[in-house]
Amino acid sequence: MENRGMIKSSSIAERMKKAETDIHNTNPSSKETKNESKIQKNNTPLLFVDGRLNRKDNEYIAKNFSLLKPMADEINIYCKGIDLAVINALIHKGLEAIKKDNSFSMIEYSDIESQYKNLPT
Repeated sequence: MENRGMIKSSSIAERMKKAETDIHNTNPSSKETKNESKIQKNNTPLLFVDGRLNRKDNEYIAKNFSLLKPMADEINIYCKGIDLAVINALIHKGLEAIKKDNSFSMIEYSDIESQYKNLPT
């Protein structure tokens, strides 16, 4: 782990080319549900998070949490990158949207669960 936080020897162009290849070579799972095949029109993600957590220079708090399986499936369809970086990016985007809205809102979590229960299979 001596190389954590070190600059990679490969150029940015090489890394971008590899990321683009990886994105376009992503094939849908053979276990894909009918709903996932409707959702995923192509293999190009809507969010690509490059890089990883820099624990050396930033303070992180370890949290144990659970994701709804259908939500995790959607994250895998729409987002690519290291799991923790993707989740942090999604949380960041959500917080930015809340701050931009600048109004109080209340969410009943069971409503979110119900949305996933009612998806056609």
